[in-house]
Amino acid sequence: MSQPPLLFVDLDNTLTRSDLFLEPLLQLLRREPLALILLPFWLLHGRGYFKQQLADRVTINPGDLPYDEEVLDYLKQQRDAGRKIVLATASNQTFARMIADHLGLFDDVIASSFDINTKGKNKLAMMKHYADGQDFDYLGDSHADIPIWKAIGRAVVVSPQPGVLWRLKQRAIPVELIHEAPGPAVYLQALRPWQWLKNTLVFVPLILAKQLFEPAGLLAVTGTFVSFSLIASAGYLVNDLLDLEADRVHPRKKLRPLASGKLSLWNVVFLVAALLLAGLLLAWLIDGKLALVLSIYFIVTVVYSLELKRHALVDVIMIAGFYAARIIAGGLAASVEISFWLLAFSIFIFLSLALLKRCAEIRNVEHEADTLIPGRGYYKDDELLLSIMGVASGYLAVVVIAFYLNSNEVVSLYGFPQALWLVCPLMLYWISRMWLKTHRDEMHDDPLVFALRDKVSLFTGGLLALVMLMATV
Repeated sequence: MSQPPLLFVDLDNTLTRSDLFLEPLLQLLRREPLALILLPFWLLHGRGYFKQQLADRVTINPGDLPYDEEVLDYLKQQRDAGRKIVLATASNQTFARMIADHLGLFDDVIASSFDINTKGKNKLAMMKHYADGQDFDYLGDSHADIPIWKAIGRAVVVSPQPGVLWRLKQRAIPVELIHEAPGPAVYLQALRPWQWLKNTLVFVPLILAKQLFEPAGLLAVTGTFVSFSLIASAGYLVNDLLDLEADRVHPRKKLRPLASGKLSLWNVVFLVAALLLAGLLLAWLIDGKLALVLSIYFIVTVVYSLELKRHALVDVIMIAGFYAARIIAGGLAASVEISFWLLAFSIFIFLSLALLKRCAEIRNVEHEADTLIPGRGYYKDDELLLSIMGVASGYLAVVVIAFYLNSNEVVSLYGFPQALWLVCPLMLYWISRMWLKTHRDEMHDDPLVFALRDKVSLFTGGLLALVMLMATV
């Protein structure tokens, strides 16, 4: 009986739905940002040396990595059929052996060392040397694997990069396809389009200035909404890239496209660049200052993801600032001056919502009371104090409204300003209800996104709009 051919298996985006070059690099830069200075010097010594430096500084947990379950099932079937299976990867040998030992499916490992990078033709040469004349197959996913499949004369493919199957077909190379790559819907999910609802805050200055139906202003603010959505989505993706480790052990965040490995990390990096370019170009076409504001917003969100969100209270002040940035951007786009009263109200209401968001997160995390929550600067027991701060901040926002109603600006803007006093009880009810929902563990989303989906909140918003209309008459 003839011996079945050897099976060599790639690691990145094949066995695992991750990239063990990019992921350790992101971990290193998150923990030691100054290491960025060393990267060019490491690269001068070659890619193998570069990967070894990463492996010496970063630790991975093989049990937390997102493996392709269909590939694992395929390998178990092949092993049961008597095939010898070798892990053949361009990733560093330290990581590769850790994963091979964890899975227990491989007879040997071929991987990069400090003096050689086992990718493409180098990998093919090492596989041929290892096989020593024996027939073999190769399971991979990328364009870099095509020279290997061409030399073998057949291909075993999983989740192929765009264009890989077409190139194999052009070369008349037979393909055994385990499964296709994720479709566009997964990329859309990673952009978190439901979070774009928060960007409707850019319309607030236009509404308060009673210019909502002026075509020029409405067009500019609508463009700002689109631009802000693109930049915000780029920020969400960067946050997910930097939080891969923490998200994979989180009860809900582990299902996100990046944490679950549904998307290639490199594809996400290119997507971030595309979103930034499109968003900033659109903002620049609207107003140069708007492009500057959005650039600063993105940079600050990255700094927030890298470090600031791990510091108690700093994180909620930053979140409140992100909300307020949308109002500022809307004012710039519409050429509407942001009043002192709107800024004062925004500070308190957005701080309340930021504290609410953090309290909801703390309540949903199962963690010991006397140790810090991973990735955050809080203990479980901090929730009570944060709730007190949040409710107080929300009520202070209503106090600002009350002072505003006694100002000269109200008389000049509204024909029946007395009707605006109804805003205070409506806001008190809404703020109190949002905090009550949080206390009851019924707040599972960003508070503004929750409000824009919540029927009671929408009804309250309708009443507020009606009050504003009454005051205008």
